[in-house]
Amino acid sequence: MNSLTMTDVCLSFVDGDERVDALDHVSLAVAPGEFVAVSGASGSGKSSLLAVAGALRTPESGTVLIGDVDITAAPASRRAEIRRRELGFVFQQSNLFEALTAVDQLLYQARLAGIPRGTARDTALELLDAVGIGNKADRRPGQLSGGERQRVGIARALINSPKLILADEPTSALDAARAREIVELLRDQTHQRQIATVMVTHDLGIVAEADRVVTIRDGRIVDDRAN
Repeated sequence: MNSLTMTDVCLSFVDGDERVDALDHVSLAVAPGEFVAVSGASGSGKSSLLAVAGALRTPESGTVLIGDVDITAAPASRRAEIRRRELGFVFQQSNLFEALTAVDQLLYQARLAGIPRGTARDTALELLDAVGIGNKADRRPGQLSGGERQRVGIARALINSPKLILADEPTSALDAARAREIVELLRDQTHQRQIATVMVTHDLGIVAEADRVVTIRDGRIVDDRAN
């Protein structure tokens, strides 16, 4: 079973007097353990694809399944539960709470997902070790580099053992060397934990690390090929 299945998805928005197709009959399937990079120019539909896959926007037509659950037919409360329990998000900026330590960032997310605190703390520490910053679990964001903050963000996205990780330009604020490290980390965690990952990026220098590269243009997938 695929972790993500998008079938014939359409989404549009009004821009002045015009209606613009953000997603135009998009179909995409991502299997467990598969790392897919979605590339395209600004305004091509990349962010809309993530928003629909992440149960943040409901398409006008088509279906979106997380596992075997059709999120397009689910009520808002069910979609919110799926976001907390089945999905992990990695953002352009790490979006960490300045007052919380690295481990507490993960514990806060675990509480939202309903994970018992005792179990969550052990898992959080294991994840911080897995992403290479276990020795900085008690540091706050201001004491971490940009790459380290993104590593915390990846660990946070993994705390609820998600079916699917959605990463929105996670390397945009990093230099080339740190960017490659973060993408390699995402790829390795995807494979090791058998989680599906969809990463939106405009950086063609890092898409080679993905298992597949999907190119989107004017709301349509125009290329989908294995690396």
